[in-house]
Amino acid sequence: MAKWIQDEHKVEPIIEPAVQKETFPQYRSYKSTDLPLPYHIVDFIICIGGDGTLLHANSLFKRRIPPVVAFYHGTLGFLTPFKVENFKIVLSDVILGNVSIMLRSRLLCSIHRSDGKKKLAVNHSNRCCGGLNDVADTPIFPEDDHFSPDCGEDDGILDDPESHLHALSDPENLLGYSMDSSRPGFYVLNEVVVDRGQSPYVTSLQTYCNGHLITNVKADGLILSTATGSTAYSLAAGGAMIHPEVPAILYTPICPHSLSFRPVVFPDHAKLRVQVSEASRASAWVSFDGRFRTELSSLDSVIVRTSKWPLPFVTTGSPVQWIHNLATNLHWNNHTKL
Repeated sequence: MAKWIQDEHKVEPIIEPAVQKETFPQYRSYKSTDLPLPYHIVDFIICIGGDGTLLHANSLFKRRIPPVVAFYHGTLGFLTPFKVENFKIVLSDVILGNVSIMLRSRLLCSIHRSDGKKKLAVNHSNRCCGGLNDVADTPIFPEDDHFSPDCGEDDGILDDPESHLHALSDPENLLGYSMDSSRPGFYVLNEVVVDRGQSPYVTSLQTYCNGHLITNVKADGLILSTATGSTAYSLAAGGAMIHPEVPAILYTPICPHSLSFRPVVFPDHAKLRVQVSEASRASAWVSFDGRFRTELSSLDSVIVRTSKWPLPFVTTGSPVQWIHNLATNLHWNNHTKL
C-alpha cells in the first residue's frame, strides 16, 4: 500500500515506527519524542487493523487531527468500514476528494488534584499499551497548559507551519515536536472511566453538570463516553447505543448500588465533573480510552467536556452504515430460529 500510494499518487508515506523498523526501513517514521504530531504536515491517516488502531491514531495528534481512513484487519471492525483489498479505489477517492466525512466528537479531559494543582500521577505498571513499541506507551496526548476548568480550549492553537518544515529533511527527527508528559489534558474518542480499581469497596463519587450536583454515585464506577464510544464499554454496562453524529455525552454507571440508577444522556455542551467523595473508603482510578490509568485520591476530580476538535472520519457515505454495523458486528435484534 505504501509503495503504491507513493508511486501512483506521489504521496510520501510516514510509517508507524514498529512497522517501519521491521518491514519498511526505506520509509520515514517518527519517534515518541516527536509526539503529538502536528497535523500541518499530514494530509490523512491510514489505519489498518481493528478499532483499537483507530484509538491509537487518535492519540498521536493534539487538537486538530487529519481525516482518518480505516481499513478492517482486526477482530471486530466496528469503526473500520473499508476492506483492505479495496485500498486502491478507496485511497484514490480520498486523494481526489470523492469521499464523505463524518465528524466524530471527542472528549477533552483533565485531572484536578484536591490541592488545586493539575498534574498526572501515572501508574505506569497498569497502563494498557496497545501492543505497539515505543509510541503506544505514550499518553493520549496532553493538552496545553492554557486549558483550565473555567475556560474552553485555547483559540490560539495553530503552531507556526513554518516551524515544522525544517524537520522534514531530517530523518533522525522528522517532526521536531517534543511532548511534555506533565501537561494534564487528554482527547478521548471512546470513553473516560472512573472505577474502584482493586478495592473491594464500591467507589463513592460526586458528579456535577455545569457546577450543579447531579447525584452521588455508589457503584463499581462511572463511564462518560462519546456517541462513538456508546457501542463500547458503555454498552456493556447497559448504556444506550447512540448514532455517532448525535452530539451527546453518555453518563453510564457500572454496577450501581441502586437498581434505579439508570444511564442518562447529556447534551454535548455540558461540562461534567466527577469527584472522589471525601467519605469514600478507598481511592478511585481513571483511564482514558482504556489507557494511562491514574489514581484519584479523596476530593480529586476529573473534568470532562466535548472538544471543539472532532475526529474527521472517512465513511462509505451510506446513511445506514451504522445500522448495518450493529446488525453484522453486534447481531442487533438478531432472532434465532429454533
